[in-house]
Amino acid sequence: MKNNSDKVIAFVLIEVPATHSGGVTEACRGIQGVVEAWALFGTYDVIAKIEARNISELEDIVMNRIQRLPQVKTTRTLITISTI
Repeated sequence: MKNNSDKVIAFVLIEVPATHSGGVTEACRGIQGVVEAWALFGTYDVIAKIEARNISELEDIVMNRIQRLPQVKTTRTLITISTI
């Protein structure tokens, strides 16, 4: 079970125009709090793993940094729970 000192870990699925997945992946890698980013095949084009101190910081990373990248069409954020 997580305690208050644990980080919030989330995965953000990102949809972009097909020809822009590489650029958005690289842009995500440059955002503080994004620890990994990968281009994908499928419904979503990029996935980013985020580690944040709390939900407010996660919200800032997703809404004010990732979603404001020019080519981002949609995002879906999956917040992790405790490990099994």
